[in-house]
Formats: sequence, structure tokens, C-alpha cells
Amino acid sequence: VAGGPKEAILVEQTFRNISRFVFTNRYEYTYLDSKALIDAQVSGSSLVHGPLKWGILILPAVSTLPEAAWNKLEEYLSAGGKLIALELMPENTGSAFPDTELKMRFEKLYSSAENVAFLKDWTSEEIQNILSKWTERSISMEKEHLPVRLAHRAIDGHEVFFVANDSPDILETSVTFNTSETLEEWDPATGEIHRIENPHAIVLKPYHGKIYRTVR
Repeated sequence: VAGGPKEAILVEQTFRNISRFVFTNRYEYTYLDSKALIDAQVSGSSLVHGPLKWGILILPAVSTLPEAAWNKLEEYLSAGGKLIALELMPENTGSAFPDTELKMRFEKLYSSAENVAFLKDWTSEEIQNILSKWTERSISMEKEHLPVRLAHRAIDGHEVFFVANDSPDILETSVTFNTSETLEEWDPATGEIHRIENPHAIVLKPYHGKIYRTVR
């Protein structure tokens, strides 16, 4: 959107920057469009869509959604779900630009609900402070600055962590997994499987990944 309207540039930059933040800081995340939001169900304080479940949503400069999507967000927030909104307030629906009633509803939520954070001109430190209060990291590392990437899933009753080296260098660090259960290390490069201690001293070759799975 180089040379485009400043509104379009704001949306693009916010989306790109928050995506980079959650990726480099090893937060597990996915992207939802308005249809997925509408089709999801509120369960407890989470949003559920098929096998997927979210307890924190981030709106990157989102001011316009279908009315049904805003309604689902309001239901989710009323149930205690957590939301971080960046740069823009809810303002428009598919049929009203602006939607005055929508704006009033969400201004009240954004100003009074403890489970909602609205950040204008946000920083990575602000996001980190909020997320550290709302959620626990899947892993922590002795050397947090290293380019180590993470995927964390619950599969057939197991916690499964995929830890990967996103660099051309050999990486060594101590990793602590957020689980009290026994873990196995699976190395796709060698086919070896063995149990490990937690924390665990991990060595990753260039662009090498290992799988860690809890043992029943």
C-alpha cells in the first residue's frame, strides 16, 4: 500500500507489526476472518471453532466488521474473553458507516472492562505486559533473544511442542516447557526418541526442528 491513503497504511502496518511481534516472541496464534468469528461459539470465556479454541483476541486496526461479527465479539467479551484492540475503535458495520449505536456499545466496553485493552500508538512492551498478565508462555528460554520459533498443540491428549531454529547457525540454550508432565524429545533428523528432563538443554542445527511430546 505504498503511496496509498494513510488509513490503509495504518491497517497494513498494524497487521504486519503485531504479526511479527507474536511470531518472534513465540506466542501461539492464528488468523480469523469475519466468517470464522461469526461461526465460532462462545464456551466459558473462550471462543471455539471446531477443534480450535482462543482465550485472547487481537484486533489490528479493525474498525469495520459485519454486525454479526461485532455481536459475537460482544458475547465473547461479556463472557470474560480477553481482547486487545490496536489503533482503531469499532465504528462501522456492513450497513452503517458509521454505526453510532455500535460505537457507543463498544466505547463502554473498552473503557470499563478489565478484560479489554485498547492501545493507541502501541509498543511491543505494552503488548508484552498485557499478555504476561493474561497468559503463560508455552516455553521459556535461558537465551530469549535467539531466533527460535514455536508451535504448540494439544493432540490426542498430549501436549506437543515443535521448536525450530530459524537461522543458519547452531543454537544452544536451556528450554523450560510449561508442563508438569514427562516429556519425550523426537528428532526428525535422526529418528531418535527419548525422554528428557524439564528444563532441557537443547541443541538445534541450522534450520533444524525438534518435537517435544508429553508422555501419558
